[in-house]
Amino acid sequence: MTEPNSYEMFWPLVAGKTMGDSMYFLKTLKEDVVGALIFGASFKANNEVLLATKRVLEAEKLVKEGKIDNTKKTLEAALSQLDNASKNIDSAKSAGMNSNSQEMSDRLTNLVTFTTWFSENYKDTHDLFLQVSEKSSSLLLKL
Repeated sequence: MTEPNSYEMFWPLVAGKTMGDSMYFLKTLKEDVVGALIFGASFKANNEVLLATKRVLEAEKLVKEGKIDNTKKTLEAALSQLDNASKNIDSAKSAGMNSNSQEMSDRLTNLVTFTTWFSENYKDTHDLFLQVSEKSSSLLLKL
């Protein structure tokens, strides 16, 4: 299998600033503020999947730059956001709301493909990319 093209899979999302960049905290601060303004568990789940996707794109950039420690921290953040998405999907379902959106489903499908390839080709971060793939796959099943 050839390396998946993140630009085509996740457009218009790109890595942008990554962990270790001096202004990265502004990016995460903005995301936190926007997240606080989102209401409804299904919308929150969609936002968490979006943020996890951004973290994976950042991890791609970092691993290619050889910044393994920051790659691992970024993938751990993605896992946390996928956990939050799972909780919000459960909340939406228990409230009788539809938690499925085509956008979220497409992102999760692409995350599975993308992170599976990276887990097979970057041994230093194999476990974390594989965990992201597995969590993304389990979220797809919940939808």
